[in-house]
Parts: sequence; structure tokens; C-alpha cells
Amino acid sequence: MCLYSPLKSIKLFVMNKKYFVWVLALIGFLGFSQDGSPDLSFGNNGIVETDFGNDWDSGMLVTVAPSGTIFVAAMVASLYPNDKIIISYLPDGNINNSFGTNGVWNDANYQNSYLKLKTTGEDLLILTTNSSGDSILIKLLANGTLDTAFGNSGELVVATGDQTARDFIVLENNNILVLGKQTSGGISQLVLKRLLPNGNLDTAFATNGVAVLQVADETNSPSRLVTDNTGMLFISGKYKNTGENTINGVVKVLSSGVADADYGTNSIAQIPANNNYSCGKIGVLSNGSIISYCNYVDNVNEVIYSDTYKLLPDGVPDTSFGNNGIVDSYGFGDVLIQENDRIIISDLPWDFFEGGGYITIRRFHQNGQLDTSFQFQNNYSELGNINTVFQPDGKILSVGTSMWYNGNINIVLLRYKNRVLGVNDNALQNLSVYPNPTSGEIRVKGLTKNNLPYQIFDVTGKKVQTGVLLNQKTTLDISALQQGIYLFKTQKFTEKIVKF
Repeated sequence: MCLYSPLKSIKLFVMNKKYFVWVLALIGFLGFSQDGSPDLSFGNNGIVETDFGNDWDSGMLVTVAPSGTIFVAAMVASLYPNDKIIISYLPDGNINNSFGTNGVWNDANYQNSYLKLKTTGEDLLILTTNSSGDSILIKLLANGTLDTAFGNSGELVVATGDQTARDFIVLENNNILVLGKQTSGGISQLVLKRLLPNGNLDTAFATNGVAVLQVADETNSPSRLVTDNTGMLFISGKYKNTGENTINGVVKVLSSGVADADYGTNSIAQIPANNNYSCGKIGVLSNGSIISYCNYVDNVNEVIYSDTYKLLPDGVPDTSFGNNGIVDSYGFGDVLIQENDRIIISDLPWDFFEGGGYITIRRFHQNGQLDTSFQFQNNYSELGNINTVFQPDGKILSVGTSMWYNGNINIVLLRYKNRVLGVNDNALQNLSVYPNPTSGEIRVKGLTKNNLPYQIFDVTGKKVQTGVLLNQKTTLDISALQQGIYLFKTQKFTEKIVKF
């Protein structure tokens, strides 16, 4: 293993197309306070471009820690064949030099692919594969070194042999759920493994920490795992029963690790998209409804078809969503769900002639109607790919790759303003927490509705206190907490508090 970085230059983006200067001037005229506008506190005009001094640097995946530290999985041609790296950025877009070597972590043992990045507190989990095809979960500490208390000195094989891992999520108690499949005799099954924070199997879940589900009798091929606010799990994927067509569907899994037989039809809720579509990208609303982003690449006619659908809490398609049950999408993209149930759809239309497209981000209400208070202002030229996530403060962060015909192929980070608080949701508008710093008591003032649950997290992301705000002015005792910095959170409101 090695920690290595050939980083030669980090440059903030300078627009290489003259007409984009005019676009930036227009954006400045419109004002940057609007949701969907570039976040000017990030990089240069909301853009950070990273150049490792060669002709090909590609940003693939992004995730953000509670502190705002950013992690990006990237491919860098100058490192070939060990070309896959993890880069850490500070919240303002500068390289985080306290991470790895000059902000970069590189391990030649895991170069097949990075499948997923997710933070657990300020630390980072990476789902990847090794040369043998094993699925590996790696845990890095915030400084970019392996967490030797996790798995086998920071590395854990989560699938091997006839098993593969596809996705994972981190639960509120920092337990980890890994989604995969196993195949035997031509029959595939869904596999869920619940891990303790140290990587050991959580034997309280299913059978010794492992749930094996065969909801269809022939094909169970998972794509994504999400959870709702009650702890229910939802698995998107392709499913096929003998003698039937393959369908795009979602399976709901109860907390016991068993598929919900009352969900959809025979435990599978079918997404009403053509079977040629891939509908793996899903999000879940607070009431258990599923939003599914689907697309299909027609290489013969050089057309990309994309649509977004909604399933009701019982798994039935919602035909009142959008236009006759569909929200039109464009090219490649993803769907994200805010805490206030606004739906974010990130799209990247694709040009088959030269490749690439202009990123488009839209915000929708639960019924699929466009949220016109979100006015997206693109301030970058074409990108070759895109991965979009929320920051803890609700801002939208995308990583992608600049196009060869506009200059060097570099890693591009874009950040846009986005308020989590809904336009018509005033319950938390005047909320305040004081005194801050405090020695043992805090008062929460300004609620316009009662019985709101709250949570307090430490800097590692661990939940250390929970309760309910009963009145418009509530006093909370946090004297049992150690001195330090904490995050107080209730629904769409988050406040940093200091205990001394």
C-alpha cells in the first residue's frame, strides 16, 4: 500500500468560453441569494477545478462529512495503472492537506472501481473491489489513514466468491448496511449485511447479521439501498419470475430483514417504465413514497430516454405525479430527497457526437410539480459525467469531468445554494438555541408548533442525545455531555453548539 500524490497544480476554474463571462455577469445581475444560484463562497464563482498536470483527470463520486469536508473519488491518468484516488477538500474548496499525502489517498490494491463513498462522522467509508473481484469496504480516518480498529486493519471483505456488493448506507447509530447479491445455480438472491461500526456483523439483525431474500424466483439484481425515517429499507433493482419479463422494481424490507409481503405485488412494487430502462436510482419521501429516476440509452438511434416516477407508500404507481405519472428527465442523472420532501433531480443531457452536456438541476414538490422558487443558474460549460449530493446545510454539490474540446480534462466541483426549509414551512423560521456556548443547559426558543423530535450529534456523527421539544420555549439539560462541539438538529434546523 502507498499514499502517493503527483499533484502538480490545483487551479480554480477560469472560464474558457467568452460567452460564459456574459452568463456570469447576467447571474450577478439576477442576484446570488436565489436557490439554485452558484455558491460564491466556494472556489471561484462556485467552481473548483483540479488539474494534476496531465491531460486526463476525472471526478467520479462525491460525499460530504458533517463538518463540510468534501471527499471525491477520481481517476488520474498520470498514475496509471494505479489511477484511482480519493481527494479531500475543505468546505471552501481548497485542498485539505491534512488528509493523506497533499490531500490525496491512493492504494494500488484497490484499483478496479470505487462503487460508493459515504462518511461516518468525519471518517470515510469506500466500497471498492480488488483484483480478485472481492467487494471490499475500506474505512479511512479523517486524516486519510486506515482505521485499524475497523475490519482487518481498516479493510473488510463484504462479498466474495459468488457474492457481489452493490451499495451501502450508514445508519443513525453508525451501523452499516451493505447491499449485494449472491448467485447459485442460475438463481440470484438479495443479500443484506448489517455491520457494527467496527465492521463486525450485527448478530441482532436477521440471521447472525445477514438477511438473504429471494422475492423473485429467478432474478433478484439490486442497484440501490435507501431507508425512510422509520427505519424501513427499500431496494431498487431488476426482478424476474420464471416465464415472466424482467421488471424494474422496489422491494420493501422490514426491520427484521424480511421482505414486506404487502408491498406491491408479491413483495415487489413495479416501476412503470419500459423494461429497457434502468431504474436503480431511487429516493424515499417521509411517508414512504418512492421517487425513481429511470433512463435508457438507445445507441442505435443515439437517443437517451429519461423519466422519473413515483410509487405510493403501498407500492402502487402514483398516476397524479407530474404529467400522467411522469416527470420528464434528461440524459444521465439522479434523484435526491430533501428533509422537507422537496425532490431534487440532477440531469446531464448527453451529446452523442462529441459527448458531454450542460448540467441541469431542478426542484419539485411531492406531486411532481416544479418548484419555481428554485431557479437553477448553470455557470459551467459541458461536463462528461455528474454525481450530485446534498451537503449537511442543504447546499447541492456536484462533481464531474470537463470536456476535452474545452481544454484539459479536469476534475470539476460545482456548488449551488439550496434552502432545505420549504417556502410555506415557517415552523422553524425564528428558532434559536441559547446560551451558546453553554455549561449545561440550552434553551430552544421560537417554535410555532410543538412535539418536534430533536437529536444532538457529536463531531464524529454519533447521536448522543434525543428527545422531543414540547413547548414554544423548551429547556434541555446537556450537562451529561463532555466538553466539545455538537450539532443540535430538529427536522430542517441544525445549529452548532459548544459545551464547556
